[in-house]
Amino acid sequence: MSRIDRRRFLRATAAAAGTATAPAGAAAGAREGWEWIDGGSRFGTVNGAVAVGNGAVLAGTVAAEGEPSAGFAVRLAAGGEVVWRSRYVSDDQREALEADVLGPIPQDGISAVLPAPDGDGALLVGWIYHDSTAVYAGRLVRIGADGRVRWERSTGGFAPDLAYGYLAGGVATEEGYLLCGMGSPGIMLGGAGWLVSLDAGGRVRWQRLYPATDRDVERTSLRDVFRGAVAVDGGYVVGGHYDPREVGDPRGWLLGIDPAGGVRWEDRFDGEPTQVHALATSDAAGYDLLAVGTVGSEVDPGDRQFSRPHRPGVGGDGFVAASTAGGDRVWRERLPRTPLLAAGHGPEGVLAGGVRRGSGWVGTVGRTVVDSGGPGLVTALADAGSGRVLAAGRRRRAVRTDAWARAVP
Repeated sequence: MSRIDRRRFLRATAAAAGTATAPAGAAAGAREGWEWIDGGSRFGTVNGAVAVGNGAVLAGTVAAEGEPSAGFAVRLAAGGEVVWRSRYVSDDQREALEADVLGPIPQDGISAVLPAPDGDGALLVGWIYHDSTAVYAGRLVRIGADGRVRWERSTGGFAPDLAYGYLAGGVATEEGYLLCGMGSPGIMLGGAGWLVSLDAGGRVRWQRLYPATDRDVERTSLRDVFRGAVAVDGGYVVGGHYDPREVGDPRGWLLGIDPAGGVRWEDRFDGEPTQVHALATSDAAGYDLLAVGTVGSEVDPGDRQFSRPHRPGVGGDGFVAASTAGGDRVWRERLPRTPLLAAGHGPEGVLAGGVRRGSGWVGTVGRTVVDSGGPGLVTALADAGSGRVLAAGRRRRAVRTDAWARAVP
């Protein structure tokens, strides 16, 4: 993105409030702008989307009234038709239900989806929540192109020293996957950014905790979180936020690492509270990646907080920051009243997704698409093919929250 393109991007975001789109149902089924709504559960949200073959796989969390939440994924064809849809229940939840356990039942969900290195299917990155002990554990489900489970892993099996932790995102690599999240030795203790490198079969190559500040995580409640990752020349960049002084006062955080996990550089967004929610690479002259996020608000993107499912809107502002692969920040711009939760690529360059005035919002360089058809959030973006972008997340209808996606022409 050149400096001129940067100005076009900012003009597009500023024009979002006055941009009109067709009614939600007008483009449903049309190849140039179809819409998909999953109305089978009381609550549903898409937290990740990835292009797979001639279509896309969306993944997230669903819950029926009075039932524990579960992970789900759906394969959509290029025109928005459902190829398959599956729920993915953990062994912990299944065993508790079969045993008719009295008390809390483990909850499941999916935070992100990554393409498989061989192009056949995807990796679902999720969590298991044990309410009886208030503990999150990471969960990985490798599915084939047909949605069937190839293999499944729990972080409890390869991270026994972590009593509490979850994985929120990651990136596919030549070897397999680099996953990111937060890890802690105890539920009431501090935590650090957590990276896990896996091979294509789900075996751990290396894993490491990255505390943002010089502290003993067992003597504090401060926590650092990684939410997204991208591959760049020389390694990877991961982004999220850290607690500098007190819980609930986060600061955006970027970390450049080499392929073995060694720290190359870091960039901290000091000042007011900020959180980095997503990253996207860029071929623009002068910088290599964009980070998008939120300013001045506590944001629940819905990747694991199942207990507050009917809260699709968030407040505060958003920001876009451009950096080089070597860690030099080139520019950063604030977007008033537009919290940003997703980043991806469109036919005209990098785009961002989030919420504006309570409705799901997507902006691209040169033009803007607004409106999820009602209150909602855009939490994932993917290439929909044929010059289109797939925006996904959730939208609210009365007392329902539906998983939702739209192809943006």
